[in-house]
Amino acid sequence: MDNPTLKKHIATMLSISATLPELDKNNIILMTAAGIISGKLPSKTDDDPKHFFQKLVLQMKDEHAKTYQVSGNDGYIPLIDVTVSHGGRVEKFDCLIVFIDQIIGITIGQVDAV
Repeated sequence: MDNPTLKKHIATMLSISATLPELDKNNIILMTAAGIISGKLPSKTDDDPKHFFQKLVLQMKDEHAKTYQVSGNDGYIPLIDVTVSHGGRVEKFDCLIVFIDQIIGITIGQVDAV
């Protein structure tokens, strides 16, 4: 089995750290070729119906993990309350899956322009 890449490890750890109480008012900010994506990680206890898709994806991931290990740069970051900003346009989504191999850069904070 392949080991996770450094990119995958950093993206995963920064995403998880955004859920710490000290950082809970911040978003995960991802730079991709599609633009700047900003959102929060879903909570497994989130009962908001608009986040149903995220729960479904998390269940699929758990089922997949029982049989397979996601290796290398494969993987994703599930986000809720998402804003995508690109070329002056802003799109909002309740949920979005961002695949790790599409990430150019990652930080935690707030995007003022979004």
